[in-house]
Amino acid sequence: MRRRLRKAVEAAVIAGMAAGLIAGTSTAAAAPTVQAFPKIVDTVGHGPAQAGFWSAYGYAVTHPNEAPAGANDFSCKPKAGQRPVILVHGTFENAYANWAAFAPALKRAGYCVFTPNYGRTTFVDRGGVAVVLPSTVGVGDIARSATQFGAYVDRVRRATGSDKVDVIGHSQGGLVARQWIKSRGGADAGHPPKRKIGTLITFGTPNHGTTLLGLAWIGRQMSNAGFDILGVSSWVYGAGAIDQTVDSPFIRQLNQSRETYPGIRYTVVGTRYDEVVTPY
Repeated sequence: MRRRLRKAVEAAVIAGMAAGLIAGTSTAAAAPTVQAFPKIVDTVGHGPAQAGFWSAYGYAVTHPNEAPAGANDFSCKPKAGQRPVILVHGTFENAYANWAAFAPALKRAGYCVFTPNYGRTTFVDRGGVAVVLPSTVGVGDIARSATQFGAYVDRVRRATGSDKVDVIGHSQGGLVARQWIKSRGGADAGHPPKRKIGTLITFGTPNHGTTLLGLAWIGRQMSNAGFDILGVSSWVYGAGAIDQTVDSPFIRQLNQSRETYPGIRYTVVGTRYDEVVTPY
């Protein structure tokens, strides 16, 4: 049953990327100046394909900079009608932990697949205590991660000779992609042909923020009242995690004015049983 479900999801993702384009509405927002994180470090080697998340996560703890099988071949050239696919991991995870099953499936389907380890920073830079683990990335503030991600996208475009990429984001990865689209040069609402992305698919992304079963909502109310408990929490969990709380300054900015952009095809996948992104 689980294998059939995984095969169905893989097929849906591949079909979604192969489908046509749809348009968005509204006006564009100006891009604020953001100091980027350092350049994304290349992965070294490839780990084995995995059937599930926890086995992949366990492997990633001791192999933090390996890529999932089939990913990050910068000599790969897309087939006719295809675009390179960039997989963007979630908070406290990394490229291998999230994509050790997806990347090989997309590679078997003939795609050029790439996945970066973004958002790695220090405790002093509000990366949280989780940075003691070398496998923990996606902890820095999302605006800076999006700038870092944008440079990676441009590198993929240059290497593959493609003007556009397709992006699949898990959890925070979807927000990183949306921030790049909105404020870091991924799209131009006034000139849709200039966009650098064809399709965005997100899995379990807190597009409007998460209450985290009410805990984040309570924290947000306390912070809004002047007791900055979420600011203090960012030193524990990392700025990237706190950015995703409901009604955060980041979430408000991201959804201000417009949420979609002309010419980009969006697919949003969620579940009512999500225990992190609440409400789903």
